[in-house]
Amino acid sequence: MNAVVLAQLLAQFGLPLTQQIYTWIHEGKTTVTDADWAVLSALAQYRSADSLKAAGIAIVDGKVVPIQP
Repeated sequence: MNAVVLAQLLAQFGLPLTQQIYTWIHEGKTTVTDADWAVLSALAQYRSADSLKAAGIAIVDGKVVPIQP
């Protein structure tokens, strides 16, 4: 996988999906199962705001603030 392809994947789908594909390539994975597609689909929907929310924080007006319970 060359740098251009990696950059396109990062820009369009984000780091989690790109990391998973990169890992599979380096593991020599040659068959993509229905379960694999489900993983990729979930990763394509994942956004940085999801990570922040899971950590209990949010960005409001450009500032990091705790999420109120």
